[in-house]
Amino acid sequence: MKKDFSTASHVVFTSALKVDLLERSVRELAPHELLIQTRLSLISTGTELTVLRGNHTPGSHWDQAFSYPWDAGYCNVGVAVKSGKAVSRIKAGDRVASTGPHASVFIISEADCSIIPDKVSDDEAVFATIAQIVMQGVRQAKITLGENAVVCGLGLLGQLTVALARHAGAWPVIGVDLEPFRRQMALEMGATAVNGIESAAENIGLLTDHLMADVLFEVTGNPKAIPSSLAWVRRLGRFILVSSPTGPTTVDFHDLINARGTVIIGAHNYTHPMVANEYNRWTRQADTELYLRLAEAGLLKVSRLITHRFLSARAPDAYKQLLNNRASSLGVILDWKEGN
Repeated sequence: MKKDFSTASHVVFTSALKVDLLERSVRELAPHELLIQTRLSLISTGTELTVLRGNHTPGSHWDQAFSYPWDAGYCNVGVAVKSGKAVSRIKAGDRVASTGPHASVFIISEADCSIIPDKVSDDEAVFATIAQIVMQGVRQAKITLGENAVVCGLGLLGQLTVALARHAGAWPVIGVDLEPFRRQMALEMGATAVNGIESAAENIGLLTDHLMADVLFEVTGNPKAIPSSLAWVRRLGRFILVSSPTGPTTVDFHDLINARGTVIIGAHNYTHPMVANEYNRWTRQADTELYLRLAEAGLLKVSRLITHRFLSARAPDAYKQLLNNRASSLGVILDWKEGN
């Protein structure tokens, strides 16, 4: 029996703190587009919860870029079921990782999809967009072999930052977070030491021969955490902003930046080059495909980050749990496979 892809179920934030599953018609494909049937999607617990909570600073990027209703999600694994006439790289039946939403079926540009190697599981592939974001931060940090790295904030982005900084040659790699559960997970992902907030400065000093952080990755998204973590960076060290803080930060630019020669680098995902070139070939798609190759080779073991699974029909329950108890959650999966 031919499957009906004329409608799709979408996870939509219809207002602040309100999540609904809405049925929508599926439009016709443009020449460069694919129709994808979702298998799994991963909730981005940072960006998505920020949008869901609302209450953004008036005039800020968050305030201007996000409004309701908002189609949630951008970490998707699915199967191509139909392609536009200009699609050349992906064919029907291919399993792909993409920036697609939390939806049973959706349309997306071929350029935003990467073919998943056979040896990479759906569970591993669904982290591809999160890894792409982190890879830009680690790449911008320009870590050299033996430089130490401090990762402040050990949510999903922080955990992958730990793994990739270690993979890039950082030593030691020190994770900092309020939650013991996340600190323990960071050790499994490659951190050489972990710490709570209160004694972080002292212990970073002890672990770095009192040099402090060569590279510090800010991954909390909390604007109030930034001044404290800036103080942990050594003279002429680098401060890499991987997270997207929500709200203003008050910083003494003389004491924490100017007098110390601190280099601050914004590493949002959209600072990837739009087009590969001789000086920088690492576009978002290139980093996604690199992540999939590293996962295929067994060098990044991300499945351990999955803490919760929900059937797609229970998506509102998944967000409710995250709003009530985000600290015990890392990878939260929505399962869209048939029969569930």
